[in-house]
Amino acid sequence: MKTATFSIPKRWQDDSCQIKACIEDYASAVGKSFEANIAAEADSGQICITDMGTLSKEQYEAADNAIHTLNNKLNRPNGDAGRARIEAKEELQAELAEIDRIFR
Repeated sequence: MKTATFSIPKRWQDDSCQIKACIEDYASAVGKSFEANIAAEADSGQICITDMGTLSKEQYEAADNAIHTLNNKLNRPNGDAGRARIEAKEELQAELAEIDRIFR
């Protein structure tokens, strides 16, 4: 399986398993599965891709979309990784259902 490495802010280290699972779930939902590895801490306040590893362009785009969504949700006041994961999954499912509806 292809892999990529992500860096997360120190304040979210306790939620690293939730963040990893959310990134992998997002990629799987759009048909671009890969394994996410959480590595060094980032001080930028954002989740970022530190090593694209063996990702294809499409997998990279899925990863980038996932971390963009997570960053937006986690940087809100009272951002919670568990809630962010649920909201991101619900939003993605709604978007995919809309796309499916359009093409039917």
